[in-house]
Amino acid sequence: PLVLFSAAIPFQRGDGHVNEQWPEYWRDRFATRDYVVVDALRDRLWQNDDIEAWYRQNLLFFVERARLADYPLLHAQFEGAGDAPYLSRVHPEHIKMLFEKASKRIRAAQCRAVRAQLNLREINLLAFPNWKMPPAVLLGELRALLSAVSAHPEHQRISVVISIGRDEGSLGTRLVSQVYGEVLMPGGVLLASAPGVNAVGGAKFSGSDWEVLLDCVQGRIILPAEDTGAVAAAKAGGLPSMTLEAVGRKQPINI
Repeated sequence: PLVLFSAAIPFQRGDGHVNEQWPEYWRDRFATRDYVVVDALRDRLWQNDDIEAWYRQNLLFFVERARLADYPLLHAQFEGAGDAPYLSRVHPEHIKMLFEKASKRIRAAQCRAVRAQLNLREINLLAFPNWKMPPAVLLGELRALLSAVSAHPEHQRISVVISIGRDEGSLGTRLVSQVYGEVLMPGGVLLASAPGVNAVGGAKFSGSDWEVLLDCVQGRIILPAEDTGAVAAAKAGGLPSMTLEAVGRKQPINI
């Protein structure tokens, strides 16, 4: 005669939730068997953090109408609320959980798009040249970077993503293209040992773009003349890192 009932609401997700419905749906189903709903627990449990949020938002009593008098407290609650109280509600903790899950799914989709756009590989490493240095210094540093990575035993698994600063038509774009041709395409033929190489940045490359990219890379190669300001602006300082010298010595990339 007395049922303690909890069922997942729409979009709750979870194991075995094959028929997610608002509580009014279940109220109407129980009503066909002459059971009434009594919402006697949720207000009492709403702020009890020892109970999972989905129980605090979904837990209801259904009582056989003819037996209501056997449960005086439930009977009194029913008399006060009537046959058709408004039942649908979502706990703030549940909303937070749904938002976090949705954010993870969105970020995973964004990362897949970035990986496809940049042809990223298994190991993806960022580099931040300091474009204020003289071009001759930058050319030497970029040559050393691409040469070291292409000679590394794991070159087939590696992509290098080079920050070019804010201006898409900048010195950075030109120098990266020049060194790519010199080091990885001698004679116009791409080396079999060529790592993946991409340049990112420009005025349209925003902070949110860096957030997505950072989720898709595994670490950072520290250059001798690194742009520490760009590293900080991209929030890449917390990435695992290794020096260019370590890459050149062909040390294992354990990041």
